[in-house]
Amino acid sequence: METKFYDTSQGKISYSINGSGPVILFFHGFPFNKTIWYPYMKKMNEFTTLAIDLPGHGDSDLFSEPDLYQWSQKIYELLIFLSINHVTIIGHSMGGYLACSFAELYPSMIKGLGLFHSSARADTDEKKQNRDRIIKTIEEDHIKYIANSIPSLFFPDNRIKYNKEIATLIEQSNKMDKQALINAQLAIRDREGHLEMLNTALFPFLFVIGKQDPSVPYETSLAQATLTKVSLILMLENCGHMGFIEEFNKTLVAIKSFATLCNE
Repeated sequence: METKFYDTSQGKISYSINGSGPVILFFHGFPFNKTIWYPYMKKMNEFTTLAIDLPGHGDSDLFSEPDLYQWSQKIYELLIFLSINHVTIIGHSMGGYLACSFAELYPSMIKGLGLFHSSARADTDEKKQNRDRIIKTIEEDHIKYIANSIPSLFFPDNRIKYNKEIATLIEQSNKMDKQALINAQLAIRDREGHLEMLNTALFPFLFVIGKQDPSVPYETSLAQATLTKVSLILMLENCGHMGFIEEFNKTLVAIKSFATLCNE
């Protein structure tokens, strides 16, 4: 998959685009990059699929502000540059937080929004304190943090099965600058909540939920799904936070079905 670049006032955004048809915009989570979506993009040629490296991740530059709204504004500029007026967004974890921020700023562009192991809720005070602990751990030894944190995102029964994929994710994430890791955690910690948007949005939502997700409790996701006017729910029984690896085929079918619904 070819990597392209778009220059913004904050630095370069790296992206890959494939296929033709209605646009699906993919946002990866922390501390990954756009390549997690490549297996989906290769099987979705009936759609225009666009995957972006978020600031400081992959091949994108580190932006000065750890602010999801600022990131959204620069991604909007990229979409206008590409003559894209409407998108169905799929966001994994942090990418879902960004998707909510983007949808708040540009609701008329949104055909649908997929929260893939993600949430529209802001961090609680307890979670914010945990973010601060994570930042301290990253400052002390970011390589050790990555080595410990990525395997823990998988359902324990899947860690041996996907040990090669875990090793690849760790290798890629080790290339990230320490400040990029910190900025991402700051952006997550300080994000706004978007539960009201779930109530008022006219577009449909997709919730991809791991029953064994250590980061986003499935009860939280189910409760949020009840707030929407229209939502599709994919519950993955033996899956943690990494459904794009742990349950690729099921999530591929769900995303295709959701994007088709959003563009009828």
